[in-house]
Amino acid sequence: MIPPKYSDVLKPINDLFGKDYPVGVAKLEVKTKTVTGVNFTVNGAQDLKSGAIVGELKTKYADSASGLVFTESWNTKQLVTAQVEAENNLAKGLKLDVIGSSTLDASKYALASNIQYKQDNIFTTAKFDLLNGPALTADVTVSRQGAIAGAEIGYNLVNGTVSKTNTTFAYAGPDYIAAVQVNDAFGVLSASFYQRVSAQVEAGARAIYDLKKPEGSAKEQVSAEVGA
Repeated sequence: MIPPKYSDVLKPINDLFGKDYPVGVAKLEVKTKTVTGVNFTVNGAQDLKSGAIVGELKTKYADSASGLVFTESWNTKQLVTAQVEAENNLAKGLKLDVIGSSTLDASKYALASNIQYKQDNIFTTAKFDLLNGPALTADVTVSRQGAIAGAEIGYNLVNGTVSKTNTTFAYAGPDYIAAVQVNDAFGVLSASFYQRVSAQVEAGARAIYDLKKPEGSAKEQVSAEVGA
C-alpha cells in the first residue's frame, strides 16, 4: 500500500478545519468540467476584517496521448502560473513537473521543479526552487500496517543553511487517523485526530503547543480545536 505524501498525511484534519471552518474568511470554490476533459476551478476568498478579496481562475487538462497534464492559473494579484506534469512516463511511480509563475509586469517570477517517487510503503518528493535560493525541499513518508512516519527538510544551496525540519508520526485505520507532528526544529508540537464517523459525518480535534512563544505573550502557547 502506497502511503500519502508528507504534505497529505494530515490532509483530512487540515481540510476539516481549513476548508469547512474558514475562521475570519469567507470562501467560495466552484468546479466544472467540459465534455473534452478540461477542468475549470474558480476560487475566491474575502478577509472579513479588511474586506480584501482574492480570486483565482484555474484550468487543468490531461492529454491521454502523451500522458502530460497542463495546468494554468491567473489570480487577481496579476500572477500567472503554468505547470506541466508527467507521471509514469519514464518509470512506474515516478512523476516530474515544472512550474513557473510571473506577474504581468514581470516584477516577480519563480521557477521550480518537482520530483515524486512512490512505491509500496514509501512516498518521497523533492522540490528545487531554481530562482529563489536556489533551494531544495525534500521529504519522505514510509508506512507499514497502518503506521506512518515522515520527515521533511529544507536546505538553501547557496549559504548551506537548513531552513526547516519537520517530522510526523501517525496511525491510520479504516476510518480514522491519529498523528503527532513536530515542526520548526522542535519548536511547535501538535497532536490531531480525525474520524469518518459515517458517510455524512466526520469529526476531528487538534491541539498545538508553540514552544517558541514565551508565557504571558499576546498569543497563547497552547491552542485547541474541535469540529464535526
